Amino acid sequence: MLRLQVTKLLVLMHTLETDYPPVKSTAAWLNARPWVNQHYHIRCPPRVLSKRSSRNLVVFYSRVFSCEVPNPHADISRLARYLTGQAVGLVLGGGGAKGGAHVGIIRAFQVS
Repeated sequence: MLRLQVTKLLVLMHTLETDYPPVKSTAAWLNARPWVNQHYHIRCPPRVLSKRSSRNLVVFYSRVFSCEVPNPHADISRLARYLTGQAVGLVLGGGGAKGGAHVGIIRAFQVS
């Protein structure tokens, strides 16, 4: 018999004003739930956490995205890139004068 294993991701959403919870509180909570494979803490604007009907959500976000460009540096954008396989990592070497070059490389990546 074929067993299907599915990865279960848990996304914990926080308001922008909240500090992330201490590591020990999340770890204890997750230890009681072994079915969670990965988890993410995401800070969201208040509009994401508000309660609206499906119809009102479509109208609201149609207005929001017609005049507002999504922030590519926001936590939710970072999560979306990871989930869709579009995330990019950067590994830099250490030592001496390379540090100054690293700043230039990072700026060039942000611009492009």
